[in-house]
Amino acid sequence: MKLRVLSLLLTAVLLLSLAACGKPAKTPENSDSAPTATGSPLVGENDGTSYRNTYFGLAFTPSKGWDMYDDEQMMDRNLPFLSSGDDVDYAEAINQAQEFYVMYAVYGGNDNTIAVKVENTATMFETLPSAEEYRAIQVSQLEGIPSLTTELITVKVDGQDFLGLKVLWGEGETVQTDISVYMPKDNYMVILNFSSLDGDHTAEWASWFDLL
Repeated sequence: MKLRVLSLLLTAVLLLSLAACGKPAKTPENSDSAPTATGSPLVGENDGTSYRNTYFGLAFTPSKGWDMYDDEQMMDRNLPFLSSGDDVDYAEAINQAQEFYVMYAVYGGNDNTIAVKVENTATMFETLPSAEEYRAIQVSQLEGIPSLTTELITVKVDGQDFLGLKVLWGEGETVQTDISVYMPKDNYMVILNFSSLDGDHTAEWASWFDLL
């Protein structure tokens, strides 16, 4: 539990540092493929056993035993990232958010998690970063943190190679493995995150994703 709390704090530090390196938040420019304020395709569809997001071009079907967050749980998970107000619905709040989750799955309590997080990089940077640039920023923000090591990796998802970052942290018998896989899409950086307390499951977990 201590490691899990520290992991969440580490994620928060990374996000704050990324925002500090960028520019003041703004609404991304409209384009033909940009989502509308109502019925946002950013959220995707979750039927309880699988997830599908045609906007980001991802589908996910986990092995048996995994519990996927339902719509209500996802709303609660995203609440800290979203604007509030009586006149703002969930889809509109997602469209305006700087960061949010679109899928979250857990196994064995919270010891193993698979998540898809989206960051609106247009609100963070003057120029949209490539996956390589984005990864380099994250690595720089992790430097100097004790009991933590990073490794640049490549992760294969549905036959395609994507840049990733492997973070090992902790001491003794309990070491947490956090994997981030970077997939740029329009103004967004889609990040697959694999977190485990019992080793590296990257190859297996990545195989549960399909590109649409």
